[in-house]
Amino acid sequence: MFSERQLNLIESAKSLGFGYFKFATNVEKQGFCSKKQEEALSNMISAGVYRKNNWKSTCGRYKSKTYKHDISDCEAMQSGDYF
Repeated sequence: MFSERQLNLIESAKSLGFGYFKFATNVEKQGFCSKKQEEALSNMISAGVYRKNNWKSTCGRYKSKTYKHDISDCEAMQSGDYF
């Protein structure tokens, strides 16, 4: 059986998607959560949320929701050509 904290960790990991979702689903299918799995879920969620909030583009800029750049912008900045 799962504690309330473990259920919250599993749901949070599932919401992050990708490998986080796979691991959480496997723990859920198993039917119980060991201390090591609980610790791993907690660490994974912390890392996933950090990556989600601090993702940088290849240009070294933080992700912006207002400006959508493409590869030509990055290439132009690397060569010193500014528009």
